[in-house]
Amino acid sequence: MSDRLRHVWRFCGGVALGIGIWSMHFIAMLAFSLPTPLGYDFALTAWSLGLAIGASYLALYLTTRAQFMLWRLLAGGLMMGVGIAGMHYTGMAAAEFPAGTICGAANGLNAAWLATSVILFTFAILIVTLMVSRFDARTSILVGAVSRLNGQIVRLATTDTLTGLPNRSTLTDCIERAIQSARRQRSGFAILFMDLDGFKTINDSLGHSVGDEVLSAFAQRLLLCVRLSDTVAPLGGDEFVVLTENLSSRADVGALAEGVLDCMRRGMWTDAQLLQVMPSIGIVLYPDDGDTVDTLLLKHADAARCTKPSARAAAPIASSNAA
Repeated sequence: MSDRLRHVWRFCGGVALGIGIWSMHFIAMLAFSLPTPLGYDFALTAWSLGLAIGASYLALYLTTRAQFMLWRLLAGGLMMGVGIAGMHYTGMAAAEFPAGTICGAANGLNAAWLATSVILFTFAILIVTLMVSRFDARTSILVGAVSRLNGQIVRLATTDTLTGLPNRSTLTDCIERAIQSARRQRSGFAILFMDLDGFKTINDSLGHSVGDEVLSAFAQRLLLCVRLSDTVAPLGGDEFVVLTENLSSRADVGALAEGVLDCMRRGMWTDAQLLQVMPSIGIVLYPDDGDTVDTLLLKHADAARCTKPSARAAAPIASSNAA
C-alpha cells in the first residue's frame, strides 16, 4: 500500500471513529432536558466534532505505523483520552446557560433537529464504512486471484510441464546471463548435455506414460546430483542440460559429471518398478567452445555428444574441442 493511500485510509478511519464517538456523546447529551428551551452553539458544536475526528486520526496514525512500539500505543491512548475529554467539555460549553436566564443558543441548533441529524449522519457513516469495507474485501480477493493467476501464467511460460524444470526459453535466458557475467568477471562456465541411454526401448516396451514417469523421476534425481546453484533443464525428448558456473577448473566439471553418473547408478523407482536409467554426458565450455547462446546450444551440442562418455564405460569427460 502506498503512503498516500495509507494516509487516506487513516483519515477515513479517523472520521468514522471520531463521528461515532461524537455521536454517542451528543446522543447522551440530548437525553438531558430542562424546563427552558435548550439549544447548542453551532461553532462550539462543530469544534467538538473536529476535536473527536482529529484525536481519532492522530491515535490511528500513532498506532498503525509499520513498526509497533509501546510508546506509540500509550501515546495513541493518551491522544484519544485527551480528544474525548476535549470534545466532551467543548460540547458541554456549547450548551452553556447562565443561572436564571433563558438559553442564548435556543434559536441555534434545535435539539430535535440535532438528534435527527446525528442519527441520520451516524447511520450514513456506518453504511458507507460497511460498503467501503465490503468493497475493500472484494478488491483484496480479486487482487489475490489475479496474483495467483499471474503466478500460474508465469510458471507455465517459464517451466516444463512434465518435469517442472525451467523450459528451453528460461534456459536460454540463464545461459545469456551466465555469458554476460563471465565476460564481466573474465571467467568461464560449463554446460553438460545429457541423453538417456535406452530410453527409446523403455518408451516402446512399457509405454509413453512410463516414459514420462522416467523423465520426471530422472529430472528430480538430477536435481539431487548437482549443486543448488546449477541450472537443470530439459532440452527436448530425453535430453537434459546442466548449466554450471563458478567452477575453478576443468577437473571440477569432470568431477561433477562423474558424480551425476554415480548418482544415477542407484536406479529409480517408477510405477512400483526399479529402473536404472543412465545418461551419456557431453560437455561444452565457455568461451573455449563458443561465446554465444546459439553456438553453445546448437553448434556444439552434437560435437559434445560425439565425445561424451558412455555411462557404462565411465570414460574420462572432455570438452567438445578435445575431439
